Amino acid sequence: FSLAGLIEELGPNCVASHQDCMDMLEMVPALAPRHVAECLALFTSPSPFGSNKDANAYNSLRASLQLGDSKPPAAFPTNSSPTFVAAVKEKFPKLNWTEVLQALDNPNIRIERFASIAAAYKKATPDHNLPCEAFLGRWKNSRIQSQALKFMLESPDLVDFPVSKEVQATQGRGHVHQHVNNALRTLPENLSATATVCPGFGCLDFVESIVYCASRDHELEKILAVAMKDAPALIFAGL
Repeated sequence: FSLAGLIEELGPNCVASHQDCMDMLEMVPALAPRHVAECLALFTSPSPFGSNKDANAYNSLRASLQLGDSKPPAAFPTNSSPTFVAAVKEKFPKLNWTEVLQALDNPNIRIERFASIAAAYKKATPDHNLPCEAFLGRWKNSRIQSQALKFMLESPDLVDFPVSKEVQATQGRGHVHQHVNNALRTLPENLSATATVCPGFGCLDFVESIVYCASRDHELEKILAVAMKDAPALIFAGL
């Protein structure tokens, strides 16, 4: 079963409003993290429904379920993700959103803009930053992993970075963060690439993930090369 496939087939009417999303979720017997991940990926497309604005299929489905016709909006939202996420939170409050992020590790999933995924996670968990640990390791979908890592490098303030377990056990998180901050202060003033001063480089697992993806992504390869040349102290600060 593919919820994203169903939404794509029925068109934007089925996610045009909070009530439409709630009604759609009523049709789902059980919602797994992969279902939500696939929907969020669908919504990252500039035109997730193409030219499909026909409400007949959706209204026919609603009629079969005795829900009545859906009132079409005056204008379809440019991004259905926030409305969908709010409905999922209400309908399935125990859903683990970190597992939703991890479910993006599917070779069949493609996303246009990772920032949309980060925004959806923030909408679902407003008290938490994006968890870096959800994207570490060797993903099967290295394309999405690379997109995630580049987002973290460019927007480190929006991310919760881990500390290597070995270092945390022996020295403590506060010590490592101080060590990383000290390394940051040694960087050349003309180092313009924000990515190379990302505190994530203080985590061995993060560095290993960057190296893994850099072999497949030229932009990450260049970022890593600059960081190793101009900020080696930062890369090894948490090791």
